[in-house]
Amino acid sequence: MKKDSYFCNPNFEEMSGSYTIGLSGLKEGRHTIDFEIGNKFFESFEESEIKEGSLFANIELEKRSTHIDLFIRISGRVKVCCDRCLEMFFCLLNAKTDF
Repeated sequence: MKKDSYFCNPNFEEMSGSYTIGLSGLKEGRHTIDFEIGNKFFESFEESEIKEGSLFANIELEKRSTHIDLFIRISGRVKVCCDRCLEMFFCLLNAKTDF
């Protein structure tokens, strides 16, 4: 991907291991993993509109013999620029998704 690309280009070397889940060592069943996501995470994405934030991610993982189900919940706040007045403000975030 080009350096001037619209998409974020994270520096994975700085994040290596910080937000990974070792699946090979997990036994079948339900597991809960929590992550705190702070400014260091957002600094790894040079082109991101989000430069500052404090998030908490809760991942429930259900490992089965044939597949893995993920239940992801993320909440907290991120600092973004207002589209109308261009002032920076903290936006509350509360998201959930299942895979």
